[in-house]
Amino acid sequence: MNSFRGHTGKSLKAVIPLLALSMLLGGCTPLDQDAKDPAPAGSPSATTTPTPTAAAETWENCKDPVVTAGGEKAAGWKFVSARLKTVGTGSEETQDLLYEPFLPSISWNAGGPTSNRFEEQVSEATGKSLNEATDGIKQMDELLGQMNDKGVYVAYKTIEKAVIPLSISCGSTLASKGTLNASYVAGTGILDCSLSWDKHKDKSQVSPSEAKERFCPQR
Repeated sequence: MNSFRGHTGKSLKAVIPLLALSMLLGGCTPLDQDAKDPAPAGSPSATTTPTPTAAAETWENCKDPVVTAGGEKAAGWKFVSARLKTVGTGSEETQDLLYEPFLPSISWNAGGPTSNRFEEQVSEATGKSLNEATDGIKQMDELLGQMNDKGVYVAYKTIEKAVIPLSISCGSTLASKGTLNASYVAGTGILDCSLSWDKHKDKSQVSPSEAKERFCPQR
């Protein structure tokens, strides 16, 4: 019996070192160690694909603005040009008294476009030409050309100003409001400075009495 137990103990002592050696040679490691080691380079978990960032929408890179216009409101009238013609005995003289051509303009609220690159869209929305200045020179010259009798004459051009509210948007992030300052009605008149008008009875858009008071030579 004693010899049998001694044989068994000897065999166990020989097997245990062999098992330990085979674990070391095989590269076995505890499971919790695998979770701590970094993934090998090139593996899916080792690389991150950056998410592309879309360029922020600005008025400068806006390509498809949407412009709408509100109702047109009259905003008073003004003289833009005036010419005086003096016809004497065998003499004639023309003198410019006023030359302030009117050109429509757009004003946007804070945060709106800072340039006039959307003039075409505003023109389409309002039906107003934004690139033509009103000066009346041609019409005034035509009227003065008919005045050949001796005397002093004044031809003048007027406009009635108009204000048109605007709204503009681009994409889902840009929106602003503004105003178009345009002309509502343009008119041309002529007067003989030797005549007088009663300003209280004159019902015309631009009173000749005001034109005479402002442009005719005071005698």
